[in-house]
Amino acid sequence: MSIAPLKILCLGDIVARPGREVLARFLPTLREELKIDLVIANGENAAGGSGIDPKCAKEIFGTGVDLITLGDHTWRRREVKELLEAGDKTRCIRPANFAEELPGQGWIVKVLDNKIKVGVMNLMGRTFMNTPLDCPFRKADKLLAGPLADCSVVVCDMHAEATSEKIAMGRYLDGRVSVCFGTHTHVPTADSQLLAEGTAYVTDLGMCGSSAGVIGLKTEVALERFLKGIPSAYKPATELSELQGILVEVDLSTAKATKIDRVIRREECLAPL
Repeated sequence: MSIAPLKILCLGDIVARPGREVLARFLPTLREELKIDLVIANGENAAGGSGIDPKCAKEIFGTGVDLITLGDHTWRRREVKELLEAGDKTRCIRPANFAEELPGQGWIVKVLDNKIKVGVMNLMGRTFMNTPLDCPFRKADKLLAGPLADCSVVVCDMHAEATSEKIAMGRYLDGRVSVCFGTHTHVPTADSQLLAEGTAYVTDLGMCGSSAGVIGLKTEVALERFLKGIPSAYKPATELSELQGILVEVDLSTAKATKIDRVIRREECLAPL
């Protein structure tokens, strides 16, 4: 008897209220329609466009997201400690290659209803990132040999600016994880693929937020920053909200990905694009 593949939906950076609202609109139906087993979303921009807090996390989990990963804006809001230090109840992780003594952890093991253990690790790139970080490649090795060693399936969120660094991580982990996706740049890339050793890979998931502005930010605010170099309050764009990500199917007998598809939903169109 064949075993049904594990279906994992990975969603790009949730940007402010428009991102949370587009999740609420589409994700519950999407989970049922596609028979999704696990939903992972990056939430580092969920609160006002920068950082996350318990209130926003509760709203996100209420839409059907199972696990939240973070990135360079992890520490933007002090309330994040409450999420990261929730012990066994935590469903939110931060990049594992931050200093180990910081709150929270960079990995989690989710036990599904069918008793399958899915390990998720959150890493952050160092190229063009003005943040002290340990090597994400060596940190991945430690996690795979340590807390994630007995997981049937492993997923990696590589939160990074440089496409080359994300691609390098995908190649580095090929065959050792089932899924490796990039986040951070908010622009969906066209390189969804199954790598040679069975890892599903994409350089950037995109975002859940408004496509009417500049990577989720109001156009006029973004232009003022570029033209004048003046710091200004974050104001999210609000029109044409989109849900962007990938759906991956994993063969549980081999832990290899067998299918990867782009998933996009737009507020003006309920059909997949």
